Amino acid sequence: MIKSIFNPIIGIFVALFGLFTPSPDIDMQNITLQAEYDNPTSEEMNSAVALIRTRLDSIGCTEARLEISDNNQLEIFYPSETDREKLIYVITSPAELRLVDADGNLLLDNSHITSATARFDSLGADGSNVHYVELNFTEEGRKLFAEATERISQLPSGENSIAITVDGQIISCPSVMAKIESPTVVISGDFTADTATHLAAILNSGCLPFSFSIVE
Repeated sequence: MIKSIFNPIIGIFVALFGLFTPSPDIDMQNITLQAEYDNPTSEEMNSAVALIRTRLDSIGCTEARLEISDNNQLEIFYPSETDREKLIYVITSPAELRLVDADGNLLLDNSHITSATARFDSLGADGSNVHYVELNFTEEGRKLFAEATERISQLPSGENSIAITVDGQIISCPSVMAKIESPTVVISGDFTADTATHLAAILNSGCLPFSFSIVE
């Protein structure tokens, strides 16, 4: 399953990351995040920080520095060359994955996924290479997906679809024509290399324990 965000050892790593000092040659900017949660414990804040650290590292932003400040705020210092809007997406997305049928019934969620991988391969209708994200199921997830696709494939056109959503946004909504017993499922769409990588990063890290807002 996607890694647990409340691992006791996480606090040790957070402490070490807080001591990290980037190269003096790197021009840094900062973002301040406010925890949208009443009185989070130090363990909860450290868990959120470690999760965000994982996301930053997975997109190559290893020079970033994270510091917990007063009033449940988190300061993130990052290289000025980093795309700020993309960074905000990666660090603040709850990353709630849901696969639902045409009636909105939940079929699978984050707990049924072991990993997400950004790929570039021949998925286009004309055989061209496209960017996409591949999800790997747990054994339970594989069984549930097989059962769901078997049922949904029997429905009439317009009702035989499964929507893949992340944080309430539909990323892909393919029609289901037959039972699928594959241990993986593909999320395709108008992905670029960056957006596919960023989506895989937030899904692999797991859901944030609570949301954060940007302090302007």
